[in-house]
Amino acid sequence: MHGKAVGFWKISIVAALASGLLAACNVFDVVRAPNGDEQILAAARGCLDRGDLECARREYAKLAGTTYAEQASSELAFAFLEEAGAGAKYLFPALANGTTSGAKLTNLANSLARVKGRTQRSLIYQAYRQVIDIPTNTNLRGLVRFTSSFALAAAILAEEVGTTGTLLKTDYLTATACVQASCATDANCDDSDPHIVIGAAITITSDPPPALAVFDTDVPTWGMYQAALNGINLGVSEAQATGSLASGTGDLSVSFSSLNSAAASADRCFRAENLTQGIGGD
Repeated sequence: MHGKAVGFWKISIVAALASGLLAACNVFDVVRAPNGDEQILAAARGCLDRGDLECARREYAKLAGTTYAEQASSELAFAFLEEAGAGAKYLFPALANGTTSGAKLTNLANSLARVKGRTQRSLIYQAYRQVIDIPTNTNLRGLVRFTSSFALAAAILAEEVGTTGTLLKTDYLTATACVQASCATDANCDDSDPHIVIGAAITITSDPPPALAVFDTDVPTWGMYQAALNGINLGVSEAQATGSLASGTGDLSVSFSSLNSAAASADRCFRAENLTQGIGGD
């Protein structure tokens, strides 16, 4: 893990609820003194607090089929995010401090750039796939889907970060004179050193979402990015998200929905839309 995850599951839950991300108040049941399944849950959390993800996985697996199964899956999702460097310490401030969806994504991409790459992307998608095991608590599933999708989109953008260590518009564009309306033919919308490429559309909002291998590749694609944005949109809806954290983020997928991630023009047009959304610094 990237540092010791001291009390991270508590931080993640409290930050999500206190920030106004969820309208519902009873996403997590109150846990009483450990007894049986509760003792297993407490042991799993102890593993997380020690930064031992493998131990946590083993303990959480024991809760399958119990009344704590969905709660265990949600906490395991946050464990994967923590391992990826996208834990509550970085995720919630990025969401809360941005005034636009583009700014929020840029904030998190800047934080994730320190450990960007295939391993990070795979860990975040493993966090996303925990929605499979949260079939009944829609708000909780939405929280997991929203946070992991947002982290996934930001992680993909982070792979474009250059030598400055923060995401700039010129990291993903030849020039900011790029025009969305003529993106297919505008050379300003090119990138001389692309780290995201065209690729087939991916649907992760299906039940169940695709296997890990879809995201476990050397180079991310615009199909992955579009899929993550669609996940954000569904997560906002499921979580009944309100407040500054979710504000505007659900509209991201609409902005990109008309683009074909596998088309020859996709590379330029996705980059142009990122510019339109205000992603990256000047």
